[in-house]
Amino acid sequence: MRYFFFQQGKTFYITPNVSPFWKHVKKIIEFSGGEVANVRRKTVEQIRQVNKANNNVASSSSSSSAGMKGGPGKKSKQLLQQHQEPSYIIITCEDDLYLVQDVMRARIPVYSVEFVLQAVLRGAMNFDLAEYIVTI
Repeated sequence: MRYFFFQQGKTFYITPNVSPFWKHVKKIIEFSGGEVANVRRKTVEQIRQVNKANNNVASSSSSSSAGMKGGPGKKSKQLLQQHQEPSYIIITCEDDLYLVQDVMRARIPVYSVEFVLQAVLRGAMNFDLAEYIVTI
């Protein structure tokens, strides 16, 4: 029996020096319903486009199900923007930070392997800022 902890539409990119070995992390993600990119990492602009497209779908479905006249108010929209989940997720470690410097400079979050392991153990992804790797 498989449990799908990662929502569909989530793609993970794993840097080469993560521990445990990246192939093991890849299997954990795939067995939990996620997809791992087997190609070169997307550029900052590509990551923004993918995440923006995902967030547009999420916000339109949230606003249509709000049940209020005229959709959600300003506060609701601000909360939606603060809690948007990325659809392209980079998993890295301190040894590989040089590989994702451009992403971190663009203020796109990158995550540690602990993010994946916690998501599997808890049954949900936690995109809290405290889970990010240090930003530049």
